[in-house]
Amino acid sequence: WLVTPYWMTNDDVGMSMRAHGYGAFEVGSANLFFSNVLWGHFVRVLPEIGGILGYSLATHLVLAATAGFSCYYLMRFGLRPLLAAGAVFITFFLPFIAPQFTVNAGLSALTAMLALAAYARDRHLADLLLFIGFSFLAFIIRSHEFLLICLVAVPLLMSKFLLKDKRFCLAVVVLGSALMTAHYVDQRAYQAPEWQRFNDLQSIRVQLTDYGLAEKLRGTPESMAAGLSENDLDLVSEWFFADADLISAVQSVEMQLSGTEAKQAWKL
Repeated sequence: WLVTPYWMTNDDVGMSMRAHGYGAFEVGSANLFFSNVLWGHFVRVLPEIGGILGYSLATHLVLAATAGFSCYYLMRFGLRPLLAAGAVFITFFLPFIAPQFTVNAGLSALTAMLALAAYARDRHLADLLLFIGFSFLAFIIRSHEFLLICLVAVPLLMSKFLLKDKRFCLAVVVLGSALMTAHYVDQRAYQAPEWQRFNDLQSIRVQLTDYGLAEKLRGTPESMAAGLSENDLDLVSEWFFADADLISAVQSVEMQLSGTEAKQAWKL
């Protein structure tokens, strides 16, 4: 109604297409690559409403829930309603306009920590349950982001009161069990034979698309000897993995360079 909707990055575009089977994917699947398969099942269960697919609905449901509870906890911590609403508006404006799943996971984890801080102060069981719920939600959306927020929140998590509180310790056990179960289910979802090539590509894919491996290989004697052209390296750095021979050549060159660097480091 107000603005043209768009995602902050292409990752969400790809996962939405993957979940619902359109665009680059002929068939929908809960295996979303970057989010847990449980999140994939959830977004696929949601109905299409007014042309809006389940992935988009789930994204904005999470944003609405985290914004609402964040505002609620800020007011409980003493902020006036107008100030709390202003703080939430500033924080959530961009994620609502241009959502991104990692940001969503971070905001969910943030809400979980606000709930835990409220529990540490008021000892309400509902706050502890919300801590578990939002933590689990953050983990299945983007586990790495959840773990990062936990690292930042260590001073809160390690408070003397919480470490001595039996309900909190039980909550940690329950949450930890749920997270390990979710991780196990996600790992199992990619053990089918049709996912073997995907698993084989993962280690080299991360280096190519996230850490600039193509630039490292460009112009080296090893890559030239393997017949890797400038165009080949441009393709693999931009997610072109259809040619198995090309990927094998890149992996071979990367292993050669890694071995050379290891020998040089050993000599130093």
